[in-house]
Amino acid sequence: MKVHIADDHNLILQGFKALLKAHDINVVGTSQNGTELINWLASNDCDVLILDISMPDINGIEILKILKKKNAQPKTIIVSSYDTDVMIYDAIRYGAKGYVLKQEASSSIIEALKVVYSNGIYYSKEVREIIISNRLDTDFEYVYHEVLTKREREVYGLMVNELSPAEIETKLKLSASTIRTHLQKVRLKFNSKSNVNLALIALKYLRK
Repeated sequence: MKVHIADDHNLILQGFKALLKAHDINVVGTSQNGTELINWLASNDCDVLILDISMPDINGIEILKILKKKNAQPKTIIVSSYDTDVMIYDAIRYGAKGYVLKQEASSSIIEALKVVYSNGIYYSKEVREIIISNRLDTDFEYVYHEVLTKREREVYGLMVNELSPAEIETKLKLSASTIRTHLQKVRLKFNSKSNVNLALIALKYLRK
């Protein structure tokens, strides 16, 4: 796994480099501002980008937008002290595959890297709680329409309408393992521990 780290604080950069090295993860580059990062990515590549939001010239959200427009966005994990739902949702909207609060990073960044590198989605515990807590009505609409992929909405909708896994497989022409993966991602995005809970959420919000 090749990782690039973008953070304007050198102490944090060095801390991440040491932590990743201890887990045999290859840090192929570092940047301390947005311009430096974009220039690096123009002639280099990485499997996963660890990106801070608070950068001195171009903030992390704007960097995500730029890279998305260029269709040159590596799998990106935001590691930030910003814990507002708006900031988290913007990061997800513009392509981040993971979001970890800095106070959780030392204990969760390695797992986040492994999950995102394997094409998964990773939100640290506090981030998952923020996505849902206190504003479930608004958050449901946002997560359902903006965060879930079209395929995830399809699988979720069929499950809610009481189709069996075999029936979903037939209807969508997907394997059982693929369906399980989609539902796992839906559970993660809704901070739900089970398919039963997903169904209860849908009963409240989709069947109004």
